[in-house]
Amino acid sequence: MATVAIRMSTVLQGDGQAMKILLVEDSDVIRARLHALVCETCAGVGVFEARGEADATAQARRESPDLIVLDLKLAERSGPRVLRSGRGPVRRTRRAGL
Repeated sequence: MATVAIRMSTVLQGDGQAMKILLVEDSDVIRARLHALVCETCAGVGVFEARGEADATAQARRESPDLIVLDLKLAERSGPRVLRSGRGPVRRTRRAGL
């Protein structure tokens, strides 16, 4: 059995501020695990959660995240359609699909 060591570090933006990450996932279990994984791996990162498109758009406007981790199969609308809609701050944020 292999052991994986995760180096704890603070993920900083160019201006020295800690990154903000928005997790968009409609499964409570997966969202909680992703949140825990990010917090365990990267000290000092601001992690925000959203269940769907409307909540994600509101959170993105309020928090201006540096990265959005987006479920590609949301119940109300697919992740790619959310990306193509390019609403508000979501348009200016890096995104990673799951």
